[in-house]
Amino acid sequence: MAKALLYYPGCSVKRNSPWYEKSALAVLEALGYRVKELDKWYCCGATISLAADDVIRHLGAIRSLIQAEKEGEALGTNEMLTVCPMCYNVLARVNNLLKRDREKLETAARYLRDENLEKYSLSTRVIHVVQVLHREREKLGELVKRRLDGVRVAAYYGCTLVRPKDVAVDNPESPRVMEEILRSVGIETVEYPFKTLCCGAYHSVYRKNIAVANSGLILTDAAARGADIMVTVCPLCHYNLELAYRSMARKPGIRVMYLTDLLAYVMGLDDALSPETRSFLDKLREARRELVATPGGGNS
Repeated sequence: MAKALLYYPGCSVKRNSPWYEKSALAVLEALGYRVKELDKWYCCGATISLAADDVIRHLGAIRSLIQAEKEGEALGTNEMLTVCPMCYNVLARVNNLLKRDREKLETAARYLRDENLEKYSLSTRVIHVVQVLHREREKLGELVKRRLDGVRVAAYYGCTLVRPKDVAVDNPESPRVMEEILRSVGIETVEYPFKTLCCGAYHSVYRKNIAVANSGLILTDAAARGADIMVTVCPLCHYNLELAYRSMARKPGIRVMYLTDLLAYVMGLDDALSPETRSFLDKLREARRELVATPGGGNS
């Protein structure tokens, strides 16, 4: 019987990263999950308010959490899936805030009179796709259809997946979950020191030089350590890493893609991949196979 998950897509994934959504959902379906998008969801707010009394800033997140609890009861799950780390971060932190401080929930109730907040039990658990993939990594290994021998991958976490500590999917200082997922499908990973360095985040809007500098450092260092691919799970990180790559006069030999794109490829889920991603991986796989097969060959 398929395991049920409610899915909160968020704004940036729907608008800017449709192939990420497609590959993520395809991988989850192959793992035996029945993923249902929320019938009604609202923008999470993109960032969490740092003002303790700014409950109104969180109303979009609260509405989505309420909706998830309602729909989750009918679906038989209390888990709400996110694929965007920023959505995950905001929703999980707002959920924790309401659990710690019922007064905040009462304040929200005054704004959301039509939501019957007195019935809200705070039972929804916000999870990120990386957490699901990590707990299913043994099964992922069983579903591999293609090997990527000789291909080396650097995992990039960014900020909101591992900070702050109370919502981190792994150790904020030295996360390993993505590397463990990659190794479960036979992919060699590359260690480098900048996997949790901020990519520049929203500075790409008004101070593009900051995003280019930070993301350029991340890409250059990983490439220098032998990475062919850098995987991320964040649409904003993906945008900034690509922005930096395009801005470089001397481009490092590394390609940026989503973690779930790479998983979909090795699992043979070709319909979930963009033609460009599929073509790149086919060529890289063949090149590495030839290199490995050559006497004395290997990554330099």
